Amino acid sequence: MTLYLADSSVWSGRRRPDAGDLPRLFVERLGRGEIATCVPVALEVLTAAEDGEAYVRDWMTIWGQLQWLPLRERATGRALGCRASSRSPAPVPSAKGSCTS
Repeated sequence: MTLYLADSSVWSGRRRPDAGDLPRLFVERLGRGEIATCVPVALEVLTAAEDGEAYVRDWMTIWGQLQWLPLRERATGRALGCRASSRSPAPVPSAKGSCTS
């Protein structure tokens, strides 16, 4: 099964009026158990909850069903390196390996 890591832009973008097919694809993939997340994404997205009730509702209806990806030190370092590389005109020495693999 293919897993899709939905970052915060997907979570917020699927609610925009100009989202195109994104809402449909998201719901389909969510229904098939193909949406994955990790702690940093959850923390970023869940801070947008309107109140405590919305936070609990979102957690119970969506976040509790997701595939959770482990976040280990190596993955964290690679993610930070890739992020820095995408923002820098020169390669960042700490980014090991390809950021697209």
